[in-house]
Amino acid sequence: EPTEDLRPLVADWAAQLDILLLQPGINQRVAAARNLGLAQASAPIVALCDDDDRWLPWHLQQTHDALVSSGADLVCAAADVVQVARGEPQAVARRPFAFLPDGEFLARWNTMPPSCLVYRRALHQQLGGFDETLPHYADWDWALRVCRAGAAMKLSMPVSVEIRFDLAG
Repeated sequence: EPTEDLRPLVADWAAQLDILLLQPGINQRVAAARNLGLAQASAPIVALCDDDDRWLPWHLQQTHDALVSSGADLVCAAADVVQVARGEPQAVARRPFAFLPDGEFLARWNTMPPSCLVYRRALHQQLGGFDETLPHYADWDWALRVCRAGAAMKLSMPVSVEIRFDLAG
């Protein structure tokens, strides 16, 4: 059983959106949860957002437009890495994070955070889902497979995602 009941949160949005609440079993990692969601989804375009990150209001429109107009398979949005202090809404520090999707660079550093990615669902049909055997960075492994497959990738500017973290944990 999940530690938090998400039904009240989903109920708040259900009047505006068609929502299906999926709750994977206990001790499932993020890759398993994403694969479960992908198995239920039918849209031709996928966008991921981790619970501690924030899409800015124009993110989906901007990345969708970049994906469609460029003919790319995947768009990686520029982000700000935002440090917050526990319990405080304001940022302590903010750093830009924007890299052109590049396979050589990606092989050394994970430059494509999941919350920044908007891509064609066909990539999963071609390359498979996220690797559920990896305890960390399963999304990095998938991004490497995307690069190795020669998928067309594009960077979307300006910043449309905040990747939030707290050094205190």
